[in-house]
This record gives sequence, structure tokens and C-alpha cells, in this order.
Amino acid sequence: MARGTAKACSCGQGSLIIPLPGGRVMLIDVSDEARRIFEAAMQLPDAERAALASVLKDSVGDGSSLEEIEAAWIAEAERRRDDLRAGRTTAVPWQDVRREIFEMIEHAREQRATG
Repeated sequence: MARGTAKACSCGQGSLIIPLPGGRVMLIDVSDEARRIFEAAMQLPDAERAALASVLKDSVGDGSSLEEIEAAWIAEAERRRDDLRAGRTTAVPWQDVRREIFEMIEHAREQRATG
């Protein structure tokens, strides 16, 4: 079996088998192109597959319009601003955030290097 195919595998022309709890499986019909992309993606290292899966998942919208999405982000920013002003939360200095980001990047690089 190819690397990673224990999670899901290509099964014949245009089909994928997805294992489910309890030993059940789900058969999904896909185009030949989608099946080829899936097979190629399953050969990637775990970290790359996870990153790709995340991007693909995020690319599938919930049907919200751009205006609705923008309004939701504005509401979230206003809520965070109000929480900060009311003392319900505290700001984190940029230097701390920057250090944390670089530590996360370094950790990811170490994980990739060790496989």
C-alpha cells in the first residue's frame, strides 16, 4: 500500500474508499483528475499533506457572501477592541508575538527535518 493510504485509498476508476469508525467504509465517486491528485497528495510527507488539506478545507466556503464575511470580521475586531478597552483581555506585546511565531516556524522546520 502507498504511503498514507491507510487513511483513505484510491479504489479503481474514479472512486476513493474512506475508512469510518466501526470498520465501515465510505465509497466516494470522484473524477479521474481528482483521483490522480489524491493519489499524488498521499505520497507527500505528513506535514505537507496536512498543510494542503488545511488549504483545501479553507477553500470550501460556507456560502457566505464577501459582504457577510467582511461584516463578520468587522464585528469580531470590534468585539476584541471592546474586550481590550473593558479590561476583559490584555494585549500581547509585538516582540512576544514575533518571538512565538519564529519559535513555531523553527519547531516546524525541526519536525520536517526529522521526518
